[in-house]
Amino acid sequence: GDIVLAAGPPEKFKRGVVEYLRGEGVLAYQFSYECVKAKKGRRLLMTPAGCILTNWYKDGDKRSPRPLAISRYEMYRTWLSYYEPTSWGIVFDFRDTFFQRDPFTLVDRSAKAPNLHLFAENRQVKRVGNCIFNSGWLRCWGKETPKKFANNSVVCSGSTMGSVPALKRYTERMVQEMDKMKCHATPARTESDQGYHNYLYDTGELAKLPGVRVTHHEQGHGIVNTIGAMNGFRVPKHMKGPLDTHWKIKDKDGWILDYNGERSAVVHQWDRFHSECVRHIDRLADDYMRKKLAAA
Repeated sequence: GDIVLAAGPPEKFKRGVVEYLRGEGVLAYQFSYECVKAKKGRRLLMTPAGCILTNWYKDGDKRSPRPLAISRYEMYRTWLSYYEPTSWGIVFDFRDTFFQRDPFTLVDRSAKAPNLHLFAENRQVKRVGNCIFNSGWLRCWGKETPKKFANNSVVCSGSTMGSVPALKRYTERMVQEMDKMKCHATPARTESDQGYHNYLYDTGELAKLPGVRVTHHEQGHGIVNTIGAMNGFRVPKHMKGPLDTHWKIKDKDGWILDYNGERSAVVHQWDRFHSECVRHIDRLADDYMRKKLAAA
């Protein structure tokens, strides 16, 4: 399968990055952008005033300025157009994700099985109603919206898996809702894509898409294990602890586990447990390089 990345402007690459990506067979699409001047202290990724993509569209960017965090759905849409309907993919955050097994060997691709998979954060410590960020993002659709879904699990927009046709319809619907609501331009200045992701799922809008059979998986019970919320700074001290002794999802060799004891295929938001995971990730990287060199 392909590994596809959005990459910043070439002039911002550090020495050796281009050669490394080529050597690994990564498809890196470089994009450039211009942003409305950010207020002091705000990162461009989260600039409510927004940015436009200067090299993504042949005839220029016709959309209004928006945060780069939501522009990625336009990139997903473009990439997905290059793949056959029989293909599957995962769109996810790059920096805080690692793989322990091939996720595509685990998915049920039968005709009636779900073809769009969303993955929740740990609902023991985080739900829509007790998270000021997720409930705040949903207020873009009215102050009653977060109350209506207060007991729902938070589905993380940083990892979504599906067939190419289902992912195409999902990304198109996300872009459509972003253009309609422009939550980043409201007084709430909502810069995140996760509000859209949860709203469209919780209201059943994704389930209405033709040919889409959507489902969500609770944390530790799906192909992607999203662990970050379990070490959130707002989580009471008595409710959090190490992945091994407290959460019981890390074995003696460092593998991150689902609650059934099997190794998680994909681990997301591992950096929230950096000290507990980094050596294991280094070992996985070293094993990969040894196998690659041996096969050369």
